[in-house]
Order: sequence, then C-alpha cells, then structure tokens
Amino acid sequence: MQTSFGVLILVLDVIFNCQLYSKMKFLYLFLFSIFCTQLNAQFSYLEADLAFQFIKYEKGDRMFDNQKIQTNSFSVIVSAIHRPTRFMGLGLSLGLPMAQSTRWGFQNAPLTSGSLLEDNDNSFSSGEFAPDNYDYSIRHSPTVTLFGRLFFKPNFPLFIDLRYTFLSIEETFTFERNTSYPVDINFSGQRQARGPGLSFVLNHIFQKGFYINYKYSVDFLTFDRLPTFSYDILYDSYSNRNISARIVSPIETTHNMHSWIFGFGYYF
Repeated sequence: MQTSFGVLILVLDVIFNCQLYSKMKFLYLFLFSIFCTQLNAQFSYLEADLAFQFIKYEKGDRMFDNQKIQTNSFSVIVSAIHRPTRFMGLGLSLGLPMAQSTRWGFQNAPLTSGSLLEDNDNSFSSGEFAPDNYDYSIRHSPTVTLFGRLFFKPNFPLFIDLRYTFLSIEETFTFERNTSYPVDINFSGQRQARGPGLSFVLNHIFQKGFYINYKYSVDFLTFDRLPTFSYDILYDSYSNRNISARIVSPIETTHNMHSWIFGFGYYF
C-alpha cells in the first residue's frame, strides 16, 4: 500500500511542479503525512466533562456602548472521538446545559432627552413610570460540536481541536406597567447560531486507559439576525414633554463563546 502511495506521490510531484499547481504541493504532502503515517495507530475515546461557558453580548453601535449583557452556563459535555491515524482524530460532542443565568441591565440606554438611562439596579424608573414586571434573559439550547483533534508526537500531553458548533438561543424581554402609563411587552424569540472554534486540550493519563482533560475553547458564533426587538418605553414626563428610553436587543450577528472545561476520559 505504501508503495502505491509512493508512486502516486512521484506522479503528483511532477504535476505540482507545474506553475498552475505548485502551491498545492505542500498541502498534499501535509495531508499525506497525516492520513498515511502509522495507519495502524487506531484508538477510540469517550469523554465526560463539566464546562463553565459564557458569552458577552455587546452592541456594536456606539449609542449602546456601555450596555453589556452576559450569559453564564454550567454544562455537561459528552464526547466520542475516533483516531484513525497517528496525528488526527474526528469527534462529536453534545453539551447539555444544567444551570444558566443572565447578567443583564439596560443602564446607559439612550433617552429621547439626549441623556442616558440611569438604571444600575434594574428598576427602570420610579413612581408612575416604575414597571410592575421587568425582566430579560437569554437561554441556550444543547450544543452540538463537530471537531478534528490534532495529535503531536507520542505521549505529548497537548492537543488542539478544530471545531464547529451549532446551538440556538431563546431571548425573552418583559416589561409590564399597570399605571396611568400602561405598557405590556412580552417578547420571546429564538435564533440559531453556528460557527468555527478552537480548543486547547491538556491531557494527563493517570491509569492505563483513563485520563484527565483540561480544556479551553473559544467559538466564533454567527447568529441569525431575526427575530429581535427595539422598544421606546416612556421613562418620564415633565413640562408637557414625554421622555422615552430606547431598549434594544443586545444580540448582534457575531459573538464569541468561551468555555473552561474539566473532565475524564477513557481510551481503547
């Protein structure tokens, strides 16, 4: 088999030396070295991890520059990996959120008076303008991740995962006020997100077949544009002038998800 590949690489070497294909030569040799070296080095891996994950949602518009919202979640992640060659493995991960929270606040949202909303305690306003129910949250679905794991020299404890993640989020915004300035807003929308990412994996074998993983991952997610929301809500009124606050969804089309992960694995 390796003789056949040797003949093939000589033929391709002639082809790749042509001007049209010269830049592809290195790519082919690299892929050849990955998939055709030590073909008998086949392993499978099962992993179970605990992950702390967060996403910061910040508006790109300078008008909302100080409006920062963050979601935090604790998830259980199970992964299966097959390593058909010495230097590469292919894997699938499923992440299940166990607990989630949203740190939110629309302080510094623009007012029609030209100033900014002072709402550090999420009370919005006072008196007749105070809401009876005022809440915001973002919740994440389970995540599905496809990845290729790059292995280096034997027994080297650091791996790199090239990954692609799929998830959806549900965004809700509620503002209810039952006064002489009534408001009844109950927004709920779901968006899909997907994107490439990178993981750094530190591995420690503590018993034959068993190991511990420490991982850091970042996923560069692209979100659907819709559905979204934007509301002008009456904030105050004086001298026959109404002042409204503009409350806008903080979700842009791109955000990064960071994950700190610890877990156990078994190879066979």
